[in-house]
Amino acid sequence: MKKVLFKVFVAMTLITSGWSSVVHAQSTPTPMHEEREDHRQEDVVTNMHFADDVLKNKFLVYYVPYQERLFKIEHGYRDLVNAYLDGQANGQVIPGPKARELLTRGLKLQHDRNQNLADYIEKLKKNLPGGVALQAWIVESKLHAASASAYLANVPFVQQ
Repeated sequence: MKKVLFKVFVAMTLITSGWSSVVHAQSTPTPMHEEREDHRQEDVVTNMHFADDVLKNKFLVYYVPYQERLFKIEHGYRDLVNAYLDGQANGQVIPGPKARELLTRGLKLQHDRNQNLADYIEKLKKNLPGGVALQAWIVESKLHAASASAYLANVPFVQQ
């Protein structure tokens, strides 16, 4: 059961999450964490390579609400990973009911993140040139991969 649960969490993190910063995985937001969240929008805009402010401002109309929802989801995910780590402390195995509760929360967060991203990309596709939606998806994928690594940095992983 422990191996199955761990594999589910690893798979879930490859799909869930949002931006890169180890401080984001801490249980309470720190000034550094909040500063990183503040800079996420700047990082995204820079990596979108907008030719002018008109297109950038149109993009931000859709990006800002997406980011707000994403941060709420990310905070829930951070708390979930911390609960998993606390449950595994000192080599303990998370009891079945608690493991199911964590898994249910994780799957809901994963669904919410995927739906948030899909809605955001769909709005970009409908309202901005097609290249913007593609670039936004690539940028978000990159940030997600980095944040998944940061979130799980403290989760033991055995390799053979």
